[in-house]
Amino acid sequence: MRFLSTLRWFPLCLLASCSFLGLGPKGLDLSTAEKGRMDRLLVEREYVLASTVTGAEFFGQNDRYFVDARPVEILDLYRHTNDPAPVRLATKITLPAGTPVTLKQILYPLSDIEGALDDQRDPHGLAPTAHTWLVSEYTSPEGVTLTLVFVLPRDISSAEQFEAAVRDRLLSPMWVTTWLSHRAPKTLNAIYQKNIIAGMSRAEATAALGTPRNHASANDDAMLFEADYGDLQVLFEGGVVTQVRSLKVEAEVARMEAMEKARLAQIAAEELQREQEAEAAELALKKAEEDKARAEVERVHAEKLAKLELERQAAVAAAQEVRRAAMLKAAQNKPAPTVTTASLQTTPQAAPTPTPKSRPMATTLIDLDAEAEGETYTAPPVTVRPFILGAVVHSLTADKAKALGLRRARGALVTHIRARGVALQMGLRTNDVITKVNRKSIRKKEDLAKIVKALTADSTVTMTVWRNGKSIQLPQKRR
Repeated sequence: MRFLSTLRWFPLCLLASCSFLGLGPKGLDLSTAEKGRMDRLLVEREYVLASTVTGAEFFGQNDRYFVDARPVEILDLYRHTNDPAPVRLATKITLPAGTPVTLKQILYPLSDIEGALDDQRDPHGLAPTAHTWLVSEYTSPEGVTLTLVFVLPRDISSAEQFEAAVRDRLLSPMWVTTWLSHRAPKTLNAIYQKNIIAGMSRAEATAALGTPRNHASANDDAMLFEADYGDLQVLFEGGVVTQVRSLKVEAEVARMEAMEKARLAQIAAEELQREQEAEAAELALKKAEEDKARAEVERVHAEKLAKLELERQAAVAAAQEVRRAAMLKAAQNKPAPTVTTASLQTTPQAAPTPTPKSRPMATTLIDLDAEAEGETYTAPPVTVRPFILGAVVHSLTADKAKALGLRRARGALVTHIRARGVALQMGLRTNDVITKVNRKSIRKKEDLAKIVKALTADSTVTMTVWRNGKSIQLPQKRR
């Protein structure tokens, strides 16, 4: 054992002063007489391990092993300042319950442990500490001797508590033959492997894992008790193990379930997106087919209207040709009246009654040869073809004008295009608003009717319409 240098006594003096004033660390503080009694009672005696323990290098010291029955993750080691020690131990050895050991030394808090370590042997800064150490030796079947160190809880404050803590870790060798060897092979194997199985008693569970963290709250008469071994949570019903839970496993299961839920939610979202995209594509295809069918219907209708218009024009031309031939034939067969040169004024003949679809206009033709002889004759009346618009129009209302984007309700609204007439030829459409004809403004349908009435089929016509929010000049209708 190596002792401190002179400079390292200063922290101990300061710590002793704090202890005297009641400000020191929490830990076992026995008198010299009590320490002597414990040495005589416990040291240099043979024991067996009361539970299966795991061991690791003792804070970087190759000649010692830290051993404890509890899992490493629930170790609570503290410095003398009550700060937790950053200990992360890796398991190196496992010694089963019943392994024989010899207690060689008891190192109490403060000065005893301070003297047991030096700068090189205390890399974690544990000394001085609030824990008591039990230094034991174990000789393997191969003859190798290992030093084992038990670190007792820091809340031990009396000799009675200290003796109880020692008995929790070290038992008489007779315990192996009187209790441990009478365990069932399955239970004994579980104890040696630090496992907990259903049906174990609390004593058997203690032999496997040691004293639980919440052993102070345990009640021997309680029907239900859940022992806290850090990661493992062991439920006892009537003193028998009925359930073993692993907090790490449960956390991993919860994490996996959350990941699975997230994956399923992502798959559902992707499936919903695909369905929405497919539905949108189907609607777009359906609309395209409807537009195509509508365009085909309009095309067929336009071809039909064009065909009807051609047929109408051919029929009109044929009728006009027949009428013209008849008129010429009648004019040739009718003798011209004879008048004297003395009587140049003749009584005008009455014009024939016009037909509903024509306005006859009598024209007097003068023959130069006949005039020289003092004779004149009147040619038969020439028939004038009327102007046919070929559209149904109404006066524009204020609501309709607002809907079409016009500021004022002026113009004639086209509501229907007929198969014959100038409207189809000039490209007039339904919902067009005729605003001008031959540069004359149209305020209402009566204005349009007055202008159309003065036109003939041979008149040149220009037309301005309001269509799709703008004014458009339609192609001229020429003779």
